[in-house]
Amino acid sequence: FGIGLADVLIAVLMGQVLFGIVMKADFWLMILASSLYLAVALALGLLISVVTKSQLVANQGAIMITYLPSLLLSNFVFPVVNMPQALQALTYVVPATYYIDILSGIYLKNLGFREMWPGFAVLAAMAAALAAVNLIRLKREGM
Repeated sequence: FGIGLADVLIAVLMGQVLFGIVMKADFWLMILASSLYLAVALALGLLISVVTKSQLVANQGAIMITYLPSLLLSNFVFPVVNMPQALQALTYVVPATYYIDILSGIYLKNLGFREMWPGFAVLAAMAAALAAVNLIRLKREGM
């Protein structure tokens, strides 16, 4: 978690220094969003590790379950509104969709928590749900 937050801080700093990108909204709001997203990502990674039996399968599963959907279905590469309806429905279960929406609100629109709370709520709910599933699975495995 700490390494992920350090990566976020380095990315923000490099964006400011190298490209002159200035955050228009609250820095701590971005830290909160990043923390929630990292919690979801770490919980999902733990779940993949608990469910799979080998490191190779866990790595391949993580790429298929997290990386590709986050890249393709999150409004990062392709606008969600231009996707077919079936894919648009899938974007609601991709945590990166909410994180990218929050970051664009912070960086581009100077939005505050009041305008973006639904995205924060979804990320928090995803983190809590995945943590609960992980606890159940780990107890079942006897860990």
